[in-house]
Amino acid sequence: MKLKLPALIAVFFIFFLSCDSEKDNPVPEIYVNITVSLSDSRFSALQSPGGKVYITGGYNGILLYNFDGRTFYAFDRACSLNPKHAPLVFDEKTKCLCHQDTITNCNSRFSVLLHGIVVSGQAKHALREYETITDNTGNTVRITNNRF
Repeated sequence: MKLKLPALIAVFFIFFLSCDSEKDNPVPEIYVNITVSLSDSRFSALQSPGGKVYITGGYNGILLYNFDGRTFYAFDRACSLNPKHAPLVFDEKTKCLCHQDTITNCNSRFSVLLHGIVVSGQAKHALREYETITDNTGNTVRITNNRF
């Protein structure tokens, strides 16, 4: 148990330190209200845990990720260091959003599994995360920011 407690404390502090005020996030807030049907062939990858799709919307596109079969995460693909860079892409190996070309882009990595926190690079803010709501049947996922 002694080994697990320090690890838990470390994860807590990383998460706590990465939770900057949403007001300070340089990624502009854009109205988002998208409903995705999991029975639509364009979104078939979302039917399994670990599946992901890119969706048009938000400031620089959205990544929708199936975490465990019931829980979905949605992140804006804009780098919080400089939102005007090209959209971030998903790295299957590390489960992070990042740029393939790190020289001309933001050179930061954001963990999809840890709610978009910065895991490396110069970015100071987590990714803009959108709320996801799954209907009772588990067939549709609504992505929204509920701020408008």
